[in-house]
Amino acid sequence: MFGTTSRTATATMVAVMSLVAIGSAQTYTTFELPNAEFTEPWAINSAGVIVGYYGRPDHGFLRETDGTLVTFDGPLQTGTIPQAINPAGQIAGYYTGDTVPHGFLREPDGTFISFDIPGSSGTFANGINPAGKIAGFYFDSTRIHAFVRTREGTFNTFDVDGSIYTLAWAINPAGQVTGDYIDPSLRVHGFLRETNGTLATFEIPGSTITFPRALNPAGEVTGEYSDTYGHSHGFLRKTDGSLITFDAPGSVDTNPTAINPAGQVIGNYNDGNSHTHGFVRATNGIFTTFDVPGSIDTYPQAISPAGDITGSYSIGILEFSGFLRSSRKHH
Repeated sequence: MFGTTSRTATATMVAVMSLVAIGSAQTYTTFELPNAEFTEPWAINSAGVIVGYYGRPDHGFLRETDGTLVTFDGPLQTGTIPQAINPAGQIAGYYTGDTVPHGFLREPDGTFISFDIPGSSGTFANGINPAGKIAGFYFDSTRIHAFVRTREGTFNTFDVDGSIYTLAWAINPAGQVTGDYIDPSLRVHGFLRETNGTLATFEIPGSTITFPRALNPAGEVTGEYSDTYGHSHGFLRKTDGSLITFDAPGSVDTNPTAINPAGQVIGNYNDGNSHTHGFVRATNGIFTTFDVPGSIDTYPQAISPAGDITGSYSIGILEFSGFLRSSRKHH
């Protein structure tokens, strides 16, 4: 197992190669942790630093802009799942290893802070904004509730009225939070919580599930919804509350995962032949589809303000490595 002091050793052991797609200005840099069954990048910040996890068992990693890979674990040394990173390099996520999950904040100097909602039986941290506020959800004895943790360590918990579960997935610089909630009939709906605590709920008409995944600084929300046949489609909720639905060209299922300040939406789609590809949806609605060269499946997960994209790809069954897609020069 690698520790936070293993930067040089880890970097020298990791095989990294850069590939330039033919006919494209984009450069693909691939990477993986040594001896790991998979490498799963999950988030990228404005500086281009990537965080994610690898395993198995699961451990956290961050990839610096020079290609150096730093690995880390929570105090239980197993089951560490980073979920988000802010511009300052603070990382939020959760870790396991005993009977319940715990939230964590990892500072840029490597300091690891564990936290739990008082009285909870599981705390999941999913998003962090530039101010260090963390959004997520927690279990108690009867249901799931959402929370926002301040930089000072205090908690604000909340539920959508009438819900049995409320789950927060992302928080933007203004402190707006998006997520989903489940009503007593087990239908899944979306919500956007304003900084003053006001909650706006929404769903795609005719859908069975509306699942927000991410929001940008303007408050635009993206995610997926399911139709009555069980197929997933993308949506974009604009700041005025209007909803735009979309599908990647030739897709059977479309699954958005992230949105950047410019309003570019990324995600993956299935082509109906059991293969998965990446996409970028521009603000004018035009799609660019892509694959990591030589891959069987490509799963974009996060996009930076500059448009750099990270995620995972496979070259075989259960063989997942990380990638960075960029038009800028990277190591």
